[in-house]
Amino acid sequence: MYTPVSILSRFQHAVERMLLSYPLGDRSGGFVTADGVSSGTHVANARFIAMAAWCYFDPLSAVRGSSRLRDRIEGALEFQVDLVRQTGLIDLESTNWQSPPDTAFTVQLLAPLVDLARLYADVDEADRIRELLLDYVRRAATGIDGGGFHTPNHRWVVCSALAYAQSLIPGLDFSDYTGRILAEGIDINDDGEYSERSTGVYTAVSNRALIIMAERLDKPELLDHVRLSLDFVSRLFQPDGSVVTAMSSRQDRGAKVFPQELADIFLIMGDMDQNDEWIRRADSLVCATDTAEPSPWLPYPWLRSPRLRDRAAAQPPVSLQDAGQTGPGREHEPARTFMADSGLYRVRDGALALTILRDNHDLLNLIWGSLRVHAMRIAGTYFGRMRFEARTMEAISGGVRTAIGAQDFPSVGYYLPVNRPVTLEEIDHIRDERERVGLPQFDLQLDVTEEEDGFRFHLRSSGGMPGVLVQIELCLDTPEAWHTDTAVLYPNPEAEAAVILQNGYGVVRSGHYALRIGPGTDSHRTAYMRGAVASTGWRVTIPLRTPVDYVLSLDPGYFSDAENRFVPRSEAPRL
Repeated sequence: MYTPVSILSRFQHAVERMLLSYPLGDRSGGFVTADGVSSGTHVANARFIAMAAWCYFDPLSAVRGSSRLRDRIEGALEFQVDLVRQTGLIDLESTNWQSPPDTAFTVQLLAPLVDLARLYADVDEADRIRELLLDYVRRAATGIDGGGFHTPNHRWVVCSALAYAQSLIPGLDFSDYTGRILAEGIDINDDGEYSERSTGVYTAVSNRALIIMAERLDKPELLDHVRLSLDFVSRLFQPDGSVVTAMSSRQDRGAKVFPQELADIFLIMGDMDQNDEWIRRADSLVCATDTAEPSPWLPYPWLRSPRLRDRAAAQPPVSLQDAGQTGPGREHEPARTFMADSGLYRVRDGALALTILRDNHDLLNLIWGSLRVHAMRIAGTYFGRMRFEARTMEAISGGVRTAIGAQDFPSVGYYLPVNRPVTLEEIDHIRDERERVGLPQFDLQLDVTEEEDGFRFHLRSSGGMPGVLVQIELCLDTPEAWHTDTAVLYPNPEAEAAVILQNGYGVVRSGHYALRIGPGTDSHRTAYMRGAVASTGWRVTIPLRTPVDYVLSLDPGYFSDAENRFVPRSEAPRL
């Protein structure tokens, strides 16, 4: 449950585990990461300080005022201060040295602890801890000012860190630098998606930074971007509580992420706007990630709003089922949404979720109960350059039409002689000079529509030339079993497989959930197609040849062990 007591209990266990990363007897701190590096980043020493401080100060903590915990916090803070270089910056040792954005992440995380220490000044050594925090924030913020950034979200982390710092320490003024950054505008589209498209990681980072800036810079208009983003993310939760990440440009792309880092944001904005659905979503996010390492930001809403803290503490315990049977992805009614700016088409119906992606070779993400298809890829052997990444997406009756035109593919053909000597030094660089015999490229169109028992994917080609090998490939998490009319295969979860469906239908299953795929064709038996993105794991492919006019069915349903057959959703028993 997302309550102060439950969060502090999780923090205490996490802090106890983190203490294993400090050399015994070393009061100077020295948090050591799994890489064997003493690191002060927001995922290492600064994270420990934040979580330990909440346990030390909060009146509801079972270890409030612990002398052993106090010594560890002070040692870690002294270590953090010592890490600051003369520039005022710390390092992300794996890549970014003297890094303003990585320093900003730590300031953003540690600055609220100054308010925490002031709020609970009755705790032993509160003044000492507060002064160490202020010393670090002052040095680091001065280094961040004017130091630059890498990625779009870094801009808002930098601004929020500086805004918080100058609100704590009289005489600090970073308004010129933050003003120049904010003049660039917030990188969010009309659907509510940030430019990095990172629903699993950086959407939360940007939203939290905007909330801090809205408060510390007195810019409440920034919260409108947060509201738009939360509406967008709410449409992308999967039935199991994870979120669609297939379109991300960052490290969460394609990963199964339960975005606990959004919980404090949903709670803050839900309380601010009196949006009960957002508050429930915050609660279910925490419930769905009960065994995960807790986000150090989870207690932050209660520091901002004592009224919210009092209300949370007074609420009776709520079960995960009450909060949402399948976690934060729960939807009360079927929903079909076309998001034109982001190039996303979304179907959400109970335990079923389908996402179609523009400008992405993965094209599709499908969740059905415990089954997951994490990509549908379409490619051909045409010079290794026939790869379907939809450039257009438009609504049609019952679904969407995606397409890529011949002009969007790289040109293909054969080079002609230049009629002069070609040296060894220029042999690899002369292609631009050569004339070429060009060959026609293809136009490809894929219509995705929904019928009573499933989805239809109608692929058509035009142009190009006949006879080119093509395949539709479905990339799945390893299923429990693969059924055909003549065989049952039980895959090894550790093994890769390429199953070519040559006729009829196949069924993948996980528990009672099943997905029927087909029909197959006997056009060819190419298991690894040149031009396709290299795939690993478990794959089902449909072989085709141009010209293509083919309809693939993906039918979510159930498997009856009693009848040894696939059962469509429309035929499933009802109480």
